[in-house]
Amino acid sequence: MQKIKLPPRPESVCSSTPCKSISQIRHLIKEGKYEISPHPPFENRLENVIMPEDRYLPMNMLFSGKNHLPNLPLLRQHLIRQGKLTQEAAIALIKQARDIFKKEANLLTVYAPVVILGDIHGQFYDMLNVMDMLGSPNKTQYLFLGDYVDRGDYSAEVLFYLLAHKICYPERVFMLRGNHETRLMCEYMTFLLECNNKYNMKIYNEFLTLFDSLPLSALIEGNINGRVLCMHGGIGPDINTLTDINNINRFMEPPGQGPLTDLLWSDPINEWDPDDPEWEGISRYEWSKITFCENTMRHTSYFYGRGALEPFLQRNNLASIVRGHQVQDDGYFEHTFLTIDRPLPLCFTIFSAPNYCDQYNNQGALLSISNSPFDIKTFLWKDHPFQLPEFQDGFSFSLPYLLEHCVRILQDLVISIKDKKQQTIEDVAADARLKQKTQQLFAKSQKIRENQEKYRAILSNSYHKNMTKFEKALQLDKQNEQFPTPEMIASKQSNHTGLLRRGASSPALLQRLQHDQSFLLDHSSKKIPVSNQPVSSSSHQQSNLSQMKRQSSKTFKPHQKK
Repeated sequence: MQKIKLPPRPESVCSSTPCKSISQIRHLIKEGKYEISPHPPFENRLENVIMPEDRYLPMNMLFSGKNHLPNLPLLRQHLIRQGKLTQEAAIALIKQARDIFKKEANLLTVYAPVVILGDIHGQFYDMLNVMDMLGSPNKTQYLFLGDYVDRGDYSAEVLFYLLAHKICYPERVFMLRGNHETRLMCEYMTFLLECNNKYNMKIYNEFLTLFDSLPLSALIEGNINGRVLCMHGGIGPDINTLTDINNINRFMEPPGQGPLTDLLWSDPINEWDPDDPEWEGISRYEWSKITFCENTMRHTSYFYGRGALEPFLQRNNLASIVRGHQVQDDGYFEHTFLTIDRPLPLCFTIFSAPNYCDQYNNQGALLSISNSPFDIKTFLWKDHPFQLPEFQDGFSFSLPYLLEHCVRILQDLVISIKDKKQQTIEDVAADARLKQKTQQLFAKSQKIRENQEKYRAILSNSYHKNMTKFEKALQLDKQNEQFPTPEMIASKQSNHTGLLRRGASSPALLQRLQHDQSFLLDHSSKKIPVSNQPVSSSSHQQSNLSQMKRQSSKTFKPHQKK
């Protein structure tokens, strides 16, 4: 059979048209200056798209490396093409890494040189970009500060790739726990939905047991400026020495308060500024003496100030602490606490997810610690495959909109053909019930529209004209950075469009909601919950002392920002 050579495909209209308006393009086409191309004129069309991998990576291929270790190059290429692992391979990878984590202490000891990376949040392709730039763990020692999952669409890929590196290089790759490596946050945010969509609930539960095994902090030795303590969030009133960190029982779901929660959730207070409404009426001296105050931004844990952090560093012979947890416009922030006589800031914040949630337009950063002074490098984001909200397919995503328009037409038709003069009270009530049912049907598409409006507001020039895109995203997204409150959980369960609304799995959210409701009930009736287990007098006194310390630290509250 003779092969027929097809003519070359003509270029898109937009590729040769300097204007960006579709109406202008149509006007030029109407005048005959341009011909209509046979394909849609997308302005940001990708020339090369990698075909997604539809084959699952089996266990014998995954562990085909030297000494039956994970084959990292094969896994990398498979995950880049959005490939998945078989259940047997995924569980084996998780369990092998979990066994390694279980043997590690709460407080790791890491010797410089080491590269520290902050929050990843499911941005797999950005993480690959950084690791390709830094090189293999044979060349570079890695320390990750937590928050590998949620917000981004490729949390499972991030975890599988890092766990494979941990198995191959257990003494060169270190991973700490973040506040999102918990049952509560995984169910409230996106990781539960992602696991259920890409794999199943069995693999999701294996990930949860892995999270309970992750170490909490790391002590870096060997820098010329002194020792550096790393964790995800920060310190709390119950953490006075490094021994206190090792005494924490980490193999559990973090409670609503306590030292485990403080390591994952606390934040440093903002720098003092006389023009900042947050510090209105507070002098610089008063600000410098703040120890701990209630974390009004997170709704859990504390803000820690210079009055707490500086004595903590002196007490433990530390030069500084390095943490993640907070998105930064430049990818990092040096919390000097207005000190001028120190070689290092009291605290560093490192955030390694550039263009966070595809909205913030921020840079990512990494911190390199060697024998010499610290080195901070920033980087930009990489393109990644597009995912529909909540990992839906095109049909599932479109049906609510189609249903909404059909129902609206039928509703308007039914109501319009009725004679309003002859309507009875029952007819009016029936119309009201009809409208209520349609509103319930529209809940799913309404939630999607709210997210779309929020993103449009970020891109709008009229929304807070004096704010950058980063500041707009930070303002509109602040609720997602909080510890879930009972109201947030109830709203999530009633309006959620996927797994949680179907009741497939939400034990952590339900337990949290029931706990908060019972606590509020007992508090309102002035009752003290009584435990069935006997409590020794020493533990009772220690508990009272800890509670008094926490209550006293909450007496100071900064002003809310306007």
